Amino acid sequence: MPLVGTAGAVLLTSVWFAALHAFAVAYLPVSVVPIFVVNTLTLGLACGILMVKTDSTWGAVLIHAGADFFLFLA
Repeated sequence: MPLVGTAGAVLLTSVWFAALHAFAVAYLPVSVVPIFVVNTLTLGLACGILMVKTDSTWGAVLIHAGADFFLFLA
């Protein structure tokens, strides 16, 4: 945050979060890939904002676990 500010840090970590999940597109139809990228980036932004607001990782961990729960359930 000292180098890029709060908004920059949230954006950079969200892009990194989406990039780390990019391997999953190999299992998706090509038409769904843009939606997946937008959803992953949005989840990263939401978790990043939540972490900044609460000064804790617990909210982000629970949101990610909830998203994974429904993904694995399907």
